[in-house]
Amino acid sequence: MPDQAALLTFRDKSAAQVMALFKKHSYFHHPKNLSYSALLSFCCVNLVLLAVLAKMRKEKVAAVYSYAAVLALVALFMMLANCFLAVFQPRFTLPMWEVTIISASVLFGKTMECLFSPHRSLFSRHFQDSLENSGKANPDQVSGEGAKHIDHVART
Repeated sequence: MPDQAALLTFRDKSAAQVMALFKKHSYFHHPKNLSYSALLSFCCVNLVLLAVLAKMRKEKVAAVYSYAAVLALVALFMMLANCFLAVFQPRFTLPMWEVTIISASVLFGKTMECLFSPHRSLFSRHFQDSLENSGKANPDQVSGEGAKHIDHVART
């Protein structure tokens, strides 16, 4: 690799000096307390939480749910394919980590949107109907069709 000889990192450096560079710069380190199994467990818990929240709020999250799950599976299969083609090396896990982190980010974002979105209601339709019938609800408290009904009733 004569093209790489001009790189400042390796010019006139011994192996000990190169290793000292790795220790000096934090971006060369990977977190020692975060394993891939912990990240994958976080993704699985987040998938379950998103499914439960989506069912409670009657939201359609199948596209995001499927996308995140497929990303995590593709990441695993990429690493396994590399292992079948060559001897396992830690550098083969980098794409696996990257794609799984993207998957976790997508899931976490959708879960937070589902959890904290102000225009979606956690209350059941029966509870909303009972509020409407009692006359104690205003359109800000009820979302969806119930809010349209209250607006219509208020105008007439």
